[in-house]
Amino acid sequence: MHFPRAETAAEPPAQRQRLEDESVEEQSVKKRLRSSWPQFGIDDDDEKGPSVPASALWSMLFDHDRAHEHCHTERWAVRSRFGAHNRFSLCVAFHSVAVVSDVDPPRENSTLAHVFVVNWSITDNEKKKYYRFCALGDRAPALFSMLMAKKTIRNEPAMLQAMLEQLNSERLVLPDQLLSEPASTRLTELDVQVGKNTLKSAASVVRDGRQPRVPRYTLHLEGVSNEQEESDLSKEVRAVVDLTFVPRGIPPALGGTRGIVSTGNWEDEEFSYCLHHTRLLGGSLRVTRASDDLELARDLDVTRGSVWMEHSFGGVVPRSVEEARFVRDLRRRRIAEETEHTVHDHCLIRLCDEEAHCFSISRVMVGETSAVRSCYATVHSARIKDAFQHNLNVIMCDEMDDAYMSSETGVVYPTRWRVECPTHDGCRVELRLVATLENQEMITFLAQPSYWEGTVTVTGTLIKADGSVTEVKGDGFVTSGGRGRLHVERALFGMLHGIGSTAMQRAEVAAVGSWEAIADGPGVVALAELRMALQTQQFVLTPAQQVVLAALFGTYAYIFHHPQEVEQVKKALQWCYHRWMTFYGASAINYRTLTLRAFMMQELCDVTHAKCGAWIQKRAQALDIAVPVSYLFSSDGCGECAFSLPERSILLHPSSALEVAQIKALMAGTWIMNPEETEGSMNAVLLE
Repeated sequence: MHFPRAETAAEPPAQRQRLEDESVEEQSVKKRLRSSWPQFGIDDDDEKGPSVPASALWSMLFDHDRAHEHCHTERWAVRSRFGAHNRFSLCVAFHSVAVVSDVDPPRENSTLAHVFVVNWSITDNEKKKYYRFCALGDRAPALFSMLMAKKTIRNEPAMLQAMLEQLNSERLVLPDQLLSEPASTRLTELDVQVGKNTLKSAASVVRDGRQPRVPRYTLHLEGVSNEQEESDLSKEVRAVVDLTFVPRGIPPALGGTRGIVSTGNWEDEEFSYCLHHTRLLGGSLRVTRASDDLELARDLDVTRGSVWMEHSFGGVVPRSVEEARFVRDLRRRRIAEETEHTVHDHCLIRLCDEEAHCFSISRVMVGETSAVRSCYATVHSARIKDAFQHNLNVIMCDEMDDAYMSSETGVVYPTRWRVECPTHDGCRVELRLVATLENQEMITFLAQPSYWEGTVTVTGTLIKADGSVTEVKGDGFVTSGGRGRLHVERALFGMLHGIGSTAMQRAEVAAVGSWEAIADGPGVVALAELRMALQTQQFVLTPAQQVVLAALFGTYAYIFHHPQEVEQVKKALQWCYHRWMTFYGASAINYRTLTLRAFMMQELCDVTHAKCGAWIQKRAQALDIAVPVSYLFSSDGCGECAFSLPERSILLHPSSALEVAQIKALMAGTWIMNPEETEGSMNAVLLE
């Protein structure tokens, strides 16, 4: 494998000073991180450029396919096309994230605790169907709470508090689901297990000394989708996939720059490599309806197909109190200096040409301005069994004229791309990538909130050094992440407030009376206008969402116009929370409902602090107000306030079956509130 020649230049004084000023802790964590990566001897005398021998790349598979103890994050990704006319596409990513405390980090020789996540999807290109599955280990709620406390995961404050409300109930946001089965990896060989999903390898038998020893990979996936808030199995699917594949005698290629993938922060750097040319030995796929096993798709004898496999690992892990303090301070400095969000795009392309070219192209750009920070490529030729890296004249452009707006998250993703890249011997390609299906969005909490990963068709031209042009075709995969961090919720919150909450501030609303009457009167009128506006954002309100929004508007209006009625305001807040719990108190919610819950929290917090500052605690957070408890209120009478949740049998009913009259009946009676039930780790995280 060949790399671009490095430009020879004197070491800049600033860089020399930076190296001299490195602290002991920085040197220690850097050394530990880089010692986990493969060490290659680079041959700088090769006429084609600096190179790594194929034997070293083959050895890397056996030495580094396994899990790595001293890396914070690790990912094994498999993508495959198979079936008649490549009907099916499969995308799989196994994630391992170390749980590391900033205060009491693991010691040098202690074993790290990890959270395991597997996200996988099936695209049926014939029937234009997309099925996704997201399974997480049982430590996931603790990990996510820790990441939010560290500000590793950042979002609108109300969104994080709405998420904390779910985590405190040991629930994740759909389609993420917690596994009851164990999850583990091995440090001696590739053996990843997340529930019933496994990825393993074993060395193939060598029949003669001329062929290199190669690994044989087996992938097994099994799961039930988790898309519906009402837990309706008739709308869920069950899928089982088995694949066995081996490399085609062509060594893997390094990703990034000489294997190092960086977004600009050295503490997050990862080592990456990819198997582009593999042979699918066999497998099977079956998709059925979860409720009655009605078959939706099948291929029980997979004999042909293509597979890509990528492996990346990196990120620093502090092993002492001093190192943990250094990493914490570094992270805070990064957050303070960050003014832009980055978008990461990655494509894998296979061409049906005489060279059997494979391309791996990665781009990092600024989300707000689309300015490209870096774009580099690895080009693999099956004919000459060699790979070349390029960091110049590599272009990847979005065609946003035909973009896709997700109805589940509101994030906008491109579905067409233009790619230009050199190959070798002076050749270059100009390609156009088109998604086979627009909706191939993987929603998972680690992605904040999602990433787009799907199959594309490839057409274009191969331009040779002599100027001759050849039409080429192929296929591939594109992954686009980071677009959900561009404050999509902020614009949505502005629309909800401008149409709904602002209407509740009108003087005539004050004369309506109780919060219930406002919700059933002016609240419904505002809701009707809001429904029409939200449809322009691909956001269709469900009946349950409409009821809780109307309850919010009624409560908001009452607090806005009658803040001096202390006891009535408390009852209004409790009524609003009770209405929320009636619909969403016993099941997981999707991302759109989470967004509405965050908006409810933000609006109630803002109006209460603005109008009730004389008696509400100043440190009360949005979550404290939206989940009302007596200790938040300064008056003595509030301790006598009682609050109780609906019966679980009522909560388990589908939300559409609950009528407004039934809900109103639940509002009557005694309220019983136990402050101890909502105190603890959640509020400790918020007040940290």
